[in-house]
Amino acid sequence: MLSLLKITVKIAFFSFFICGRLLAENYFCAGASSRLDFSASSKFVGEAQVSYRKVFSVAGDFLQFSDYGALDFSEVSRGKVWFVKPDLARFSYAEPEPQEYLMRSAKIYHYSPIDRQLSVRDIKDLFLPEAPVAFLIGVGELEKSLRLMGCCQLDDKRLERYQLKPLSTLLCEFKPREKPSKKGDEAERASSSRLAILFSVADKIPLGVESLDESGNKITIVLDIKERNKEVSPAVFAMDIPDSTDFIKYD
Repeated sequence: MLSLLKITVKIAFFSFFICGRLLAENYFCAGASSRLDFSASSKFVGEAQVSYRKVFSVAGDFLQFSDYGALDFSEVSRGKVWFVKPDLARFSYAEPEPQEYLMRSAKIYHYSPIDRQLSVRDIKDLFLPEAPVAFLIGVGELEKSLRLMGCCQLDDKRLERYQLKPLSTLLCEFKPREKPSKKGDEAERASSSRLAILFSVADKIPLGVESLDESGNKITIVLDIKERNKEVSPAVFAMDIPDSTDFIKYD
């Protein structure tokens, strides 16, 4: 039962991560020993946007650190990741349990071989231009979708945990730009949202994203990029699903 509950929470939390619902003022850079002034932060982010426009594909490994406050447990996940701009992405989890997340053809697919279950959602129902993953796969522009809050350097303890030492990195916090909406509470939610993107200082390429939700669930995904701007086989974005798999489509 706990395993099923964990999977259910993970699906919901991945959806949250795609949507980018975040909070906590100054959470990501709280306690940072070194902060850039706003002018330097803005200059760096502008250069990072220009640099990342030149990247059309990424392949590598990822580490995901999940702290589920609602269930009072933490988990470290590992796997492989592929992005092809502007709308293809796959997270292939190997540990602690195999599962697949695939973004393709305006759909998000989640496959659990343990549960023999495939779920499908429309990206438009979950995906926002200001989502943490959006910038990684080339959707939206940082300066148009997000408002920069500042950048800081991670301390050695976090760099070691994320297996990024001795790389020089910057963590930049953002807040979605408020937009007029017919929904009364949407502007309020946007005003309290936060996300952070972790960049390599050397080549100004994103190395990961970090988020925190209102229930105290924190997630960090760190990329170990192996290849950039190389052709990715179409087979990567096609999953082999057994006939016995249960199919769930969310309308």
